[in-house]
Amino acid sequence: GEAEFAFDRFRQGRPSPYAAPSGFGLGLYVVKSYVTLMGGAVGARNHPEGGAEFACDLPLESAGRAARASPR
Repeated sequence: GEAEFAFDRFRQGRPSPYAAPSGFGLGLYVVKSYVTLMGGAVGARNHPEGGAEFACDLPLESAGRAARASPR
């Protein structure tokens, strides 16, 4: 389905009958790029009742560890 290509650069989904077409097809590509740089993962799937669902998983650090790692 379309979900496997959702994060490709310049990819746009099928037009909605409820909204005017717009954009360049870069939004999800940018999301995936940043999330990947942060060590996370994104995913998409077709919703059984129509539309799409997206998920983003990011690793978390404890506040103490993050504070020690950040420059002052």
